[in-house]
Order: sequence, then structure tokens, then C-alpha cells
Amino acid sequence: MYWYVLFVETGKEAFVREMIREHFSEKVKCLLPLKRVREKKSGWFYERIIPLFPSYLFIQADMKLLDHKDLLKIPNTYCILKNSSNDMNMDRNSYLKSISEEEMTFILKLLNQEDTVDYSDIRITDGKMEVISGPLLNYKDNIQKIDIRNSKAKIKLNLSYLERTIYVPINVIRSATLVEVIDA
Repeated sequence: MYWYVLFVETGKEAFVREMIREHFSEKVKCLLPLKRVREKKSGWFYERIIPLFPSYLFIQADMKLLDHKDLLKIPNTYCILKNSSNDMNMDRNSYLKSISEEEMTFILKLLNQEDTVDYSDIRITDGKMEVISGPLLNYKDNIQKIDIRNSKAKIKLNLSYLERTIYVPINVIRSATLVEVIDA
């Protein structure tokens, strides 16, 4: 069974996931990666959980046993991402674009048991970054930028045909410098 990307209406990802689980429980595994974000509203910080890839669901299915048009009958579902070829002689299963195992493994290793990206602890000392714990521990090389103010790290992710920049939550731990110790 391969992983595919299902394009759905923004904000309806959880609804479509539940409909897939209800109608295709045996045939299709559905994944909605989520992330935690901190937001400041009226001087207070709140934590929300939002989709890591808005408008996209990952499904694992054997498309030889399942007609992809059955999935598209679910409300708020637009399409399964496809190869760019318009060759009508192409087998319908090769027409759909699957995600490679290594790309999907990268995404799955970022997620916890609730399919959510948890906070990674990052220490910044003298302008150098060190990942202490969390899902980014093995992916330090994939971090492009750290946004200390908003507590997030920018990561570039290539899914064969879908190049995305994602932001994952972090906790920034600053090491005390000599000046900070003296002032305290």
C-alpha cells in the first residue's frame, strides 16, 4: 500500500478524515498531521492545534483494490494529487502520484501518537543552535530558520511534487551568559 495526498476544502480536513474512517475503515488509513501553535490574544497566550498541511490529507491505500473516484464522492473532497502526464493510455493507478517511503517516514517521525508535532527544545548559545530534544532532534540539518519571537522553526520539505515550507513549534532555551549572571 502506498501513501497519497488528498486535496480537500480548507477547514474541513477533520470532517473528511472522519468520513473516510467511517466509509473506508478497512481499506484506507487516513492521516491528518497537526501542529501546536502559540497565539497571543488580548495580552494572553493561547495554544491551538491546527493542520500542518492545510487542505491536505494523507491516505494510505491499495488503489488497485479501491477506485479513487469513491473517495472523491465524499463531501468537501476535490482530488487526489496526480502525475503531470496527461497520457490517457496510462494505467489509472500510475496516474495517481504516490509519496515515497522516505518522504513519508520524515513526516511520520515528526508526529507523536496523536499525529501532532510537539515542541522541540532548542538551545541558542553565542548564535549557535543546538536541538536538545523533540521531533527535530534528528533533523537539525533541515532547519532553515528559527523564529525566536514566535517560537517556531522553518523547515523545507519536498514531497516529490509538492515543495512546502512548514513551521514547527519550538521552545527556545537561552544559556545564561556571564553578563546575565552578574546582573541577577
